[in-house]
Amino acid sequence: AVFGMAFALNHPMASEWLKATEKLPTKTQWLMKGFVICVIGVIMGVWISQVFMLPKFEYNEHHPYLFWVPLISYIFLRNCTLTLRSYHLGLLAKMGKITLETYLMQHHIWLTTNAKSLLVFIPNAPLCNFFFVSLLYILISHRLFRLTVGLRAMLIPSDKYAAQILLATMVTTLSSIYGVARVVCAIDGGAAAVILVTAAVGVTGYYLLNIIIREGSPQTIKNAYLTSTGCIGGVVIICSLVEWILAPTANADNDHIGGVAVNIGLGIMILIVFSLGVFSMDSYHGITVVGSLLGWQEYPTWEEAYSKLHHKIFPSKNSTPV
Repeated sequence: AVFGMAFALNHPMASEWLKATEKLPTKTQWLMKGFVICVIGVIMGVWISQVFMLPKFEYNEHHPYLFWVPLISYIFLRNCTLTLRSYHLGLLAKMGKITLETYLMQHHIWLTTNAKSLLVFIPNAPLCNFFFVSLLYILISHRLFRLTVGLRAMLIPSDKYAAQILLATMVTTLSSIYGVARVVCAIDGGAAAVILVTAAVGVTGYYLLNIIIREGSPQTIKNAYLTSTGCIGGVVIICSLVEWILAPTANADNDHIGGVAVNIGLGIMILIVFSLGVFSMDSYHGITVVGSLLGWQEYPTWEEAYSKLHHKIFPSKNSTPV
């Protein structure tokens, strides 16, 4: 996620670098691009030989640190020429719009029990079952995407004041759910407690959404928020007190148990690579910056890359008075 955010932040710089590079003479252009391709090729070769070929469990230990290597390599190679950027598959473009939903749903539809078992609708026919489950998987992911877009428009409206009230409501509601869940775990309430808590949360959510849909004005939303927040805040306080009273004392012998870093050296390396990407404003972590130096060209400036985006977000600040 961190690498994705850094790449998205620097994406206008990468796009501007490609546009500027392709305006140069062919020799200079391919000197710069060729350097980047060679570096990426070496890194990919090392990744394939040293990481990809590892046994499953050893590979799993390295994957969280080095998953970005093939992704960034593919992105650059896929977009390194205007001809390649002129073609795309419509199916992959549609799938790209629901990647968040497919990522979330893979552990609930394709895989179950924390990725330890498969969902089976058609026994003794693995290919037919895979086709059916995949179809269901894509349909549900697409539907979830549409619901997300609709809920986003409903819960985070364009009105800044209303959006702040609703965001505060969501934070308070999630806090209450967390507090209630802690109490249910502490008292081992079982299915009845879970059903009761789910019903209470559902009623509160229905109350808020019903008011938002029916009225929609910021003042009405504020009134609903204040009423619900008072009830939810009381629930959080009561749940915290109940947990504090009923929860068993933690075993001091287990205090030392915690997460163990798989590879501290790789972790430090990732911090360095990530810092290079952020501070050089390069989606490829400084490689295209060095490529520009080899071609005796200046790397795009912040103004060149972000001026159009800044004007789109803040049009009033860029308007010229008449």
